[in-house]
Amino acid sequence: MVAAIVAMANSLNLQVIAEGVEKLAHYSYLLDLGCDVIQAYYYCRPLTQRQWFEFYQHQNQPTVIS
Repeated sequence: MVAAIVAMANSLNLQVIAEGVEKLAHYSYLLDLGCDVIQAYYYCRPLTQRQWFEFYQHQNQPTVIS
């Protein structure tokens, strides 16, 4: 059913967003189907505003190559 929904959305040029992804296997499967955006516990548990800000700052640190 998921494959059919993603295929139909893609054929209509709609962006597909998957919610509730918790495991690498689910993430990989959805990417293989052509899902555009994936969100949920696979990336991060729910955060308070302060926790999110700290998480965001940590994720967006510049990479230094020497």
